Amino acid sequence: MIIPIFAFANAGVSFSSDASLDTVLALNLALALIFGKSIGIALFTFLSTKFGLSKLPDDINFKQIIGVGFLGGIGFTMSIFIANLAFTNNSALIDASKIGIIIGSVIAGIVGYVILRMVNNKNE
Repeated sequence: MIIPIFAFANAGVSFSSDASLDTVLALNLALALIFGKSIGIALFTFLSTKFGLSKLPDDINFKQIIGVGFLGGIGFTMSIFIANLAFTNNSALIDASKIGIIIGSVIAGIVGYVILRMVNNKNE
């Protein structure tokens, strides 16, 4: 719990009413963290097991891999760092990026937790 609070406090997002927010950028970044990471992790795990490059442990199933894939969307520290590098001269885009990254990371974390909780409750 302390890491997300620390990241949010150090993100430096401006919440002033006069700031123009690029909602398209924020939405795209949030969706990329939620769906891009989860699909990428689950798909490449699936493909690597199907091609015989790896093997899942006996007590792990693909529903758990999907849950962990969503947890992979909690990538706010590196994402914020890259947003700061990408939009060096535009503070409005940096703020929109940070908001989208934080929202996407929170949603991805909640979805991953719920999936893993549901899968583990069924296995007990």
